[in-house]
Amino acid sequence: MKKITPLHIVSLCLFCLVLILACSKDFDSIVQDSFDFSFTEDHENDGFVFEATKTDFSLKPEKVVTTVAYFMKYSIENGKGYYLTSENDTIRQNDTIFVADFDMSFNYMPIDTGAHKVKVLAWDSNKLEKELELIYNTSYASFSFLLNKGTDDFIINSKNPVSATLLRDKDTGDPTNAGNQEFEVSYQLENGTGKLYLGDDSYAPGNSFVLPKGVTDFGYLPETLGEHRLTMTAKAPDGATITRELVMVVGNLNFTFRATAASTQVELDTNIAINIDLQTQDEESDVTYDISHSFSVGSEGGGTVRDQNGGVMDAGTFRPIEPGNYNFTFKDDVLGQRKIYFDVRDSNGQTKRDSVEIEVANIPFTFSGNAESNQVFVNQRTQLNFNIKSNGNTSNIEYFLTYNITEGNGKVRGVNGDNIQNNTDYQVGLGNFSLFYTPETLGNHKISFLITDNYGQEVGPVEIDLEAKQLELDFNASANSSEVLVGQRGAISLSLIEKGDYDGVTYELNYFITGGDGQLYNGNSPIAPSQYFTVTPGSFAYDFIGQQAGTYEISFLLRDSNGQILEEQVTVVVGNNDFSVTMTPSKATEFSNNPVGIIVNIDEVPDGANDTYSAFYSSSQNGSMMVNGVSYGPGENFPLSPGSNNITYTGLEPGQHNIVLSVESGSDVTRTANTTITFDQVDFTFTGGSQSSDISVGEITSLNFNISESVGSSDYTMRFTMNGNAIIKDSNGNVVSPGNIYNVPKGNFNWSLEGTDDGNISMTFYAKNDTGLEKSVNISVGVAAKDYNFTASGSTQQAYTEEEIDVNFNISEIGIGGDTYEMYFSVSGNNGSFLYSGTTYSAGESFTVPVGSFSGKYTGTTEGNHNITFTVRSSSDVEKTANINVNYEVYEEPFTLNISQSSQDKYINDPFDITAITNATSGHDPSVTYTMVFTFTGASAGTMRYKGITYSEGETIPLDYGSAPMQFTPETDESFVINFLIENSTGQSQTESESIQMFKRPTVSAKGEKHNISCGGLNGCDYQVRIYTCFSANCSEAYNGASLEQVEIRILNRGTNNWDTKILNYNDAKGSGVDRYFEMETEPSEGKLKYLDQPYEVRVRDSNGQWSDWTSGSVVRV
Repeated sequence: MKKITPLHIVSLCLFCLVLILACSKDFDSIVQDSFDFSFTEDHENDGFVFEATKTDFSLKPEKVVTTVAYFMKYSIENGKGYYLTSENDTIRQNDTIFVADFDMSFNYMPIDTGAHKVKVLAWDSNKLEKELELIYNTSYASFSFLLNKGTDDFIINSKNPVSATLLRDKDTGDPTNAGNQEFEVSYQLENGTGKLYLGDDSYAPGNSFVLPKGVTDFGYLPETLGEHRLTMTAKAPDGATITRELVMVVGNLNFTFRATAASTQVELDTNIAINIDLQTQDEESDVTYDISHSFSVGSEGGGTVRDQNGGVMDAGTFRPIEPGNYNFTFKDDVLGQRKIYFDVRDSNGQTKRDSVEIEVANIPFTFSGNAESNQVFVNQRTQLNFNIKSNGNTSNIEYFLTYNITEGNGKVRGVNGDNIQNNTDYQVGLGNFSLFYTPETLGNHKISFLITDNYGQEVGPVEIDLEAKQLELDFNASANSSEVLVGQRGAISLSLIEKGDYDGVTYELNYFITGGDGQLYNGNSPIAPSQYFTVTPGSFAYDFIGQQAGTYEISFLLRDSNGQILEEQVTVVVGNNDFSVTMTPSKATEFSNNPVGIIVNIDEVPDGANDTYSAFYSSSQNGSMMVNGVSYGPGENFPLSPGSNNITYTGLEPGQHNIVLSVESGSDVTRTANTTITFDQVDFTFTGGSQSSDISVGEITSLNFNISESVGSSDYTMRFTMNGNAIIKDSNGNVVSPGNIYNVPKGNFNWSLEGTDDGNISMTFYAKNDTGLEKSVNISVGVAAKDYNFTASGSTQQAYTEEEIDVNFNISEIGIGGDTYEMYFSVSGNNGSFLYSGTTYSAGESFTVPVGSFSGKYTGTTEGNHNITFTVRSSSDVEKTANINVNYEVYEEPFTLNISQSSQDKYINDPFDITAITNATSGHDPSVTYTMVFTFTGASAGTMRYKGITYSEGETIPLDYGSAPMQFTPETDESFVINFLIENSTGQSQTESESIQMFKRPTVSAKGEKHNISCGGLNGCDYQVRIYTCFSANCSEAYNGASLEQVEIRILNRGTNNWDTKILNYNDAKGSGVDRYFEMETEPSEGKLKYLDQPYEVRVRDSNGQWSDWTSGSVVRV
């Protein structure tokens, strides 16, 4: 800084002044110009070190003389400091300061604490002096220093949370330190070793480091167990220091360790997972961990344990492990139970153990089998299918099969045909395999199979039941013709079919004949009966020749090499009668439904055999045949006689009738005859139309028809089809239906049509005569629906939401009328409902309405223009609409809210009155409802009771309009605020908060003690029982500005065994300091104390009249 040294200037001025005086002719007058002056100052007495204190100086001459100069300087008698100019330049002690301005300010900068005494001297050029003594009381600027720990339990070798909080009221400091406001901190440790860490930087005990203002979070890393005492000193920038102490209890880092096997059993030579779960209390700790394993003494063998990376772990050897969850594995090829211990130790020397128990067991497998079929054939092999399944490691497992036949006889062979001996091991493989069994006897067979592995594990038996039966054969014999003449050959066909792939089976055939003299021939070679001869499967035939007429039965016996015999019989008729038949019609053409005579002639061979005959016919067209006055249809049998027979045939439909007659004689000979007759139709004309082509629903019109014949004569029927709905009746008034056939007369006739639904009715009528000729005519009738007019009008076009408006309607029918009507409504873009006949309907819901005038009420529930469309539909499906428009506005009822509480004192659990007053500023609509919800600022403080119902915070309370008194029950003795929200059904709401000042009940603290007093001298001690209501650990207390006035003490009197009650003034208590007690009794002998060791109860009463709860205890001896 710039230094002010005005010594030469002062010397020069004095020298000039001497010259002036020397040269002056009037020296006396100049001397008379020396005047006195005053010198004063003003400053704050108290300040802080390194904080500049402004000091104002004022020098006032009695008269200002231009030739007089003023000077000043200062010296410090006590303390260290200096002055600064307003430009922040330093003024050193004893530096002369030229006074240019009589009012000047300097700043005093103390650099140590204490009472600084500064003397300031002022003088003028006439040597007149004034001296001031200034006192500056300097102290350090206050600051706070807190040292806290983030946890009660510190962990060795882990960074544990410790925080230091440094706060200052003023930022004072040595100006030479460039305004640095950091604190210098150091610490020491007792009873332990460790280091503090700030981030990654460590600070050893005794080393200083700096901290900023605010909260600094350290990590304390203890290196030893036990109770560590940390003493930390903080030095502020101005030199102020505070020391704080922190006691830390250091324990081991806790960790959990668990070993869990995936199962209690594992198969031979198979890995099983063992879950290793190691969790530490502090994941950021530097503690390290090792793990090892061992087998218990009782384990039946050892095994291989591998870590999560597959590395083999040596038993008893520790290896490093990080906290986490791992899957180790265990495997062994020796059966038996294992108990494996796992030990984990940390770098602090802690060790924890867990164990798993695992049984090394056989590899289980399943064995199943069945026959390809349980129905088999004797001496034919059948396949047996087996399966061995195992989910384990079977690379070293071998399997052997043995069997035993417990029922029946047969042989078991392998796939290669090798014979497997009974009860002999036969090696098989895992999976599916097959064997073959050949039954040698008929009936039931039972075979038991067993599988054993090379470790002696057996599975089974699997039993297969079979039924052996004879071969399935299809053997048939039939005659190509069931009738032959005497001496003529008739072929007999035979077939032998095997129903399986049979191996090594041979067949033989034998036959015999009954019913006459006959024989079988193989070509021209006779086959002797009753002798077996060899045949092969397939189809073959022999010839039969009968030597006389009659019925022959040929029995065939087939025998296979297993002794099975099958029998077939064939019947052959040998006859010697024959005949021929002819059929001759009387004419080749005729009209339909007219009969034609036919002569049927039967010519017997030989003549005069006089056999009996039965016949039936078939025809390519519909017709009937009459024989001897009896009518027969196609396929019906009727009798004929030898020679000429007269019959008639009637064609029932036009066209060419191809007639086939089949005649069978009593000798079972059948002959046929054919003829052709053409039947023609009777022609006619068919016309029809409606009397009116356009009618309305319910109206009737006539349907007029005419049938005229041009050729022939016939009867007629009529049917019809119809598109549309109508009622059609015949000439007799009977309702007729489409698709049914009705008899109609020739000539003119009339039906009628009644329209039932609007639309076009298109009909086609078909007339048909007996000759099958059919003609049609189309008739169309237009049916118009019943019509009506529909109007709607609203009583107003403006309304509030939820307000009903009247709507008037009218339905006037046009024409015959008589319909019923339904109506519904719709609203474009808004919501509403419609009330009619006491029922409310939503949009789209239909309801019945009458003809004529009627009315209803519409209610709009949403704001906006309601374009309401009313739609009416008649029972004739005629639909009409009418519209009204109503603009709905939301009704709003603004209101004011006033909440008031009773003036009574409020105590916990004592209800008090609260009244809510609502006032609608524009008038109240009775349909508008009000609700209230109350909440608290902070925790819940009580419940509200309104109209006999208790409500909790946040529940909606239905509220009466106007004044609504209710009761609130506080559940706390702390003051609180109730927030009220009241809303009405028009969406308007008001809020108000009410502060509740609670009167807290006093609390009581008490203890009872027996004291020895006045001890000494010949009389010993006196004994006194006291009840304390205030003591060092606790004290009874009143709240809300109240004071304690009374205390009530109930104490058991051991002499009377009754409770004594005392009500005392609280101010009458004795004691000193915090101790306040009441003397219950004083006796010279302890045995005379009636309250010694007895229970007591105490409560206190405050000046508000409230009693505290009771507290209790027993008198103890001290």
